Formats: sequence, C-alpha cells, structure tokens
Amino acid sequence: MVETLSQPAQCSKVTCETLKVRGLTTFKTIGVVVMATMLVSVWPGCKDNTAAVSSSRVPRPSALSVPSAFRALPVSTGKAVMVDPVRSNLWARARWYTLAHVQGKPAATQAAAYYTPNNLYIAINAAGSAVSSASIPPAKLWRHSCAEVWLDTTRRQTGMNFYEIVVAPNGRVNQVWHKSGSPPHPLASGKVNFDHPFASIPWQTPGLVARTWPHLHTLKPGWSAVVKIPLKNLPRALASTCRPGARYRINVLRYQWKHRHGTARLDQASLFPVAAGCQPFAPYRMGRLVLGHTAGNDLALLTAPGK
Repeated sequence: MVETLSQPAQCSKVTCETLKVRGLTTFKTIGVVVMATMLVSVWPGCKDNTAAVSSSRVPRPSALSVPSAFRALPVSTGKAVMVDPVRSNLWARARWYTLAHVQGKPAATQAAAYYTPNNLYIAINAAGSAVSSASIPPAKLWRHSCAEVWLDTTRRQTGMNFYEIVVAPNGRVNQVWHKSGSPPHPLASGKVNFDHPFASIPWQTPGLVARTWPHLHTLKPGWSAVVKIPLKNLPRALASTCRPGARYRINVLRYQWKHRHGTARLDQASLFPVAAGCQPFAPYRMGRLVLGHTAGNDLALLTAPGK
C-alpha cells in the first residue's frame, strides 16, 4: 500500500506543546498526523497475537501472520554477530520474521535477533532501494529508505519512555529517546490520540552501532543490516540487561519513499501492526520481544534470508 505524505496548511491534531517539545521532528509530527489520520482505522487495537509466523525469501500471503512474539536467541560472547546476515552461517540459524504492509500483505523485508549478556542484535534483510546519502541530516534519515527499531525496555513498559533507532542503507544511524509524563492511550474510539504530548530527545547510546551491506535480490537492489544495542547503556529510564527470559516491547519498521514534484510517497512495512506514521504516538502497539528459547512453538524456524 502506498500513502501520500504532504504538509497541511493547518493541523488541529497536534497541540502547541507537542510541537514545542519535538523540536527537530516538527515536520515529521505534522506530516505523519495527516497520513496516520487516514490510516489509523486500518489496524485493530494493540493486543498480543497468538498466530505463528512463516516466511521465505519471497513470502506468500497465505503463509503470513502476526507472530505472538519476536524472539531473540542466545549466542555465545565472542561469536561474530556483526556480519552480513545474508552470507552468515550464524544468522542462517536465527529465527526470521517477515514484515507486513499496512493492509496486511507480506513485504520483502525480514528481521531476526540474537543476544549476548551485554548486547541485543537486530538483523534486517530488505529488498528495495538501497540508495542513501551522507549529506542527509540525521533527523531526516527517516524521510528516505531506511529501517527503524523501536524499543521499550523499561520495567513497566507503559510507553512513557521508548527508544527509536533509524538505520540507513549506508550504515548511518539516528537515535531518539521519546519521553512522556503519562502513559499514552488510544481514544475511546480506538484511534490514536495525537494530542498526547511527548518529548523527542536526540540521543547517542555508547556502543550502539550498525553495519550494512548492499545486495541484489533476484536482480533487484536490496540491503541488509545488523544493529548492536547495548541495553545497559540506553538512557537511564530504559537501561536494562540481556538476561534469558526477559520480556520487552519492540517493533521493526521499514520505510521506502518516492519523491516526485514536491511530494513524498511512503510505503511502510512493520513486524507488528501499526498504521503508517503512528508508531511515535502509539508505543502501546509494539509487540513482545522475548530473550531466549521456548519449549513451545510460538513461532516457526524460517529459512535464512537470500536462500
């Protein structure tokens, strides 16, 4: 599904306080509100889903469903994790999940995760534009082809503190700590409450890095990435540990943009359902991140990307 993003003449959905605290992301706030207002009714309210996930290099719609959890498997310290997931035997043994477009159709984007005692590793494999520029300001990376990781690693996971990591195909990263004075909730109608104020604070977590690799997927451009996230180094409110059995909140998004004649068109895919542009306003729509193996089969062991 493709959406058109444009800046409106007026935007009654955003309060002055929201615009004030968001600072560098004001344009993002204004733009996504218009787009998200049209799309927010597409997805149901956030709930823990119980369906297992299935995937391959070319996902089939009949095989795709929302996972009950996004599971990070343990890996020994010292293993080479920051390696190309398409060509790595280690990542070939990971559990891969397929992202879906807004209308629920599978996207050509997959994600997987490992963890060590000190770090969480998120891998992304994507077909599509790998074009990126070193001249793009960090706060504008999301306006181009990129992937995003959203985390709530707080103790209560109320959505009052959550972390955004934007990764461009050339390896550039932008990090934002989103902070609110009260838990965000949807309106009584189930729609996102865009009037809930929160601050977006540019941040640099020590040790957080990303590596990327360009690829061709069936003669089409693509790219992959691995993001290393030291949970203990996140802002104090989010700082945590990578212990077996830990349960956090997460979402993985993929943005693809087409710019023409002054307008920008967005194709968004996500691991857990969220309407385009709504994730900053609806952290409660993140899914469950679980560290460690499971005795049950709440997700399927998938083929490695590129196979």
